[in-house]
Amino acid sequence: MIKRSKKDKQFMIQYDQANRDALMNMSIFFMSILMSATALMVSAFSVVYVIVGLNFYTISVAIIFSIILGGFWIRFLPEAKKAIKYSKKTNLQLQKELYVLYPEYKRKFR
Repeated sequence: MIKRSKKDKQFMIQYDQANRDALMNMSIFFMSILMSATALMVSAFSVVYVIVGLNFYTISVAIIFSIILGGFWIRFLPEAKKAIKYSKKTNLQLQKELYVLYPEYKRKFR
């Protein structure tokens, strides 16, 4: 069994934090893409409504856009929120471990 040194533990903690940060950044990026796609579809519907008026075509476009957006929001929003919440909690836990390992970081970064 290989004995891990203090530097090895520090590397693993910082590596875990980097992975969690990447996960959180990807989740936030995906949420912003989802919100911008929603805004794009709402603006496209607005243009169709202004040009055509309220008729069968406008209503069908609204229903299709609602189905597409509803599926994306229902499927991916809870996962993104959960990933952000868990990564924040894990980062705090890893930061506490790092402070235990290196108490001087506590004074340096707070």
